[in-house]
Amino acid sequence: MAKAFSYMRFSTPDQAKGDSKRRQYQQAEEYAAAHGLELDDKLTYSDFGISAFRGANIEIGKLGQFMEAIRRKEVESGSYLLVESLDRISRDVILPAQNIFTQIILEGVTIVTLADRRVYSAESVNKSPFLLIEAIVILIRANEESEMKSKRLKSMWENKRKNASTQTLTTVGPGWLKYNKRTQQFEVIAERAAIVNRIYNEYLSGKGYLTIARTLRKDKIRTWTFKKGEKSIWREHYVSRILKNPAVIGTLTPHVMGHGNGKTQRVPLEGIKNYYPPVISEELYEKVQTRRGQYKTRYCDSAALKNIFSMIGRCPQCNGRMMYLKKGPRWDYIICTNAQYQQGCTTNNIPYGRLENVFITEFTKAITDFPFINPVINKTRLGVSHLKEKLRRATIRQNRLFNNLKKGIELETYKSTMSLHMDLQTLETTIEDCHKELIRLNSLHTDHSLKQMKSYIQDFTKYSSVDYLNRELLNTLLRSMCDTVLISHNLIDINFKMGPRLHIEYDKYVSEYEYISDKQLAK
Repeated sequence: MAKAFSYMRFSTPDQAKGDSKRRQYQQAEEYAAAHGLELDDKLTYSDFGISAFRGANIEIGKLGQFMEAIRRKEVESGSYLLVESLDRISRDVILPAQNIFTQIILEGVTIVTLADRRVYSAESVNKSPFLLIEAIVILIRANEESEMKSKRLKSMWENKRKNASTQTLTTVGPGWLKYNKRTQQFEVIAERAAIVNRIYNEYLSGKGYLTIARTLRKDKIRTWTFKKGEKSIWREHYVSRILKNPAVIGTLTPHVMGHGNGKTQRVPLEGIKNYYPPVISEELYEKVQTRRGQYKTRYCDSAALKNIFSMIGRCPQCNGRMMYLKKGPRWDYIICTNAQYQQGCTTNNIPYGRLENVFITEFTKAITDFPFINPVINKTRLGVSHLKEKLRRATIRQNRLFNNLKKGIELETYKSTMSLHMDLQTLETTIEDCHKELIRLNSLHTDHSLKQMKSYIQDFTKYSSVDYLNRELLNTLLRSMCDTVLISHNLIDINFKMGPRLHIEYDKYVSEYEYISDKQLAK
């Protein structure tokens, strides 16, 4: 059976409350069933709340991942991409939109639009060029619709900004204010306003961001920011944001989305004064800005660029996230965030340079052997092999029984037709169970997963062997292969998304790796 992949998309999170998701998936299921296609439920791609107007679903969305899967041959030629309509793929200007469309079909993947049951493949488009013209017209119309909506939305927000002095632009305000729906006004949260005043006065008295954050944590002052799954605590970057935010004196800084050089970014506009109720005096605000201007802002690269363990490195003591820390021009470390911010963890700093060298050296050597020692793959293959043999024997027995029955031979070996019927039914049940179990095992671990893992291994090996390390790329590959990397002073414990664990032991001079199976871990 040819494989089919579903791609679902809608632009705004509000559409998730409607019927769009169910409708798009049901259409894909019905088409796959009607045309004898195997709908892949492991690689069903969806971009919910992501627009295709400026190519966001390619840059940061799942359609970009689908294009990458085609490039890696994880999605094979002859497969199908099922979409509700072509505007789900792209609403960009025509050249980029047409490029996405032609890239997909030239790789041998057939696009099916479920709303009108149109089929676009390299073969069908070559035979009927008007299909390409039709597709281009649909993509042009989709872009024009999005462009019109964009203009209307911009006009609406421009009008809102003009009337911001008399009408509320947005009910979302800074954390020290709350919006009263009855009065349609922002109101000050007194205890939070006091914290803002404390931060400004302490900074003006000579304290830095780090010291202020530390004293707030020490005094157990509650924050008003929330992070899913993690404790929200006072950190220097948030203290810095408060100290430069003109909302403290009542000024709203509106933004527009700027598009250029293939990037989308928020561009600040002129501030609107007296929009919020102020919580500090303008005099205090200006003094703080003057002091901030006297210090040169230190340039810091993002953690992802300096730390290949970003977002995946974890502390073995408390499972806190490991963060990159630079102390001076020559000293850099990695440390648990809970230890850094005195949240109960006592893990010490780990020198980053030695850690990274050891990890890249040993991890690259270890993953070279990965596909051959993976117990999940071996166990699944053995299970599939056993079931296929059982299925083969049952099928042969069933066929032999039917052939003998035709010749009148088999009835003599049975005492009654009832026992014959039971034997046939048992064989039929065995064959059916074998088919179901084969499907289950293949869904647990398919050859596709193995191909994907091999591809990640090849890329990591390639990009870790160059003189200049692209840490952002290595971090992306690492997060694709692994669930967590537990980091301590003498041991790195890698938990792959599939397969065994990898232990890397090291000291100042020596390092070595060892794969640990589930049985060894149980011991």
